[in-house]
Amino acid sequence: MHWGTIRTLYQQRKYATASSLVSKDIGERGYPQQSDLLYLAARIYRQTGEWENALQCWEQFFSTDSENYSKLDALNEMALCFSKSHKYEAAERIYDQLLLASPRDKFALFGKSQVLFFQNRFDETKQILTEAYQYYPDDIRVISQYEVALIVRTG
Repeated sequence: MHWGTIRTLYQQRKYATASSLVSKDIGERGYPQQSDLLYLAARIYRQTGEWENALQCWEQFFSTDSENYSKLDALNEMALCFSKSHKYEAAERIYDQLLLASPRDKFALFGKSQVLFFQNRFDETKQILTEAYQYYPDDIRVISQYEVALIVRTG
């Protein structure tokens, strides 16, 4: 399979077709060894909601020489996949790592708040969202999630 075609399909937002081609190629040849192809495959699987496939690609990605990519962005992507797979503890561990490296990372703050919320840890959710709101007072996702956390906690 020519990964140029897959990349074009991704850019055209034809994720389902791209996903089929990636799965076929991985099934025939195994995971690619190039970090850029693993990164692309993981993002395609994320777009199609194939969380387990995306996680496998992220794991392969982190075992390669991936210096051309932001590790923080890739970790955020991996944490999202864990969260969507209902593997909240794994997602939380990654979000904690991200927040240690970058305490104001909007995606990590929001992602961790969701993971805590899904585990019914509302006080912690409110605490994280309060922090996120201080940094991003105009972000509608932060505001709406904070309001939900308040309603659930007091309701």
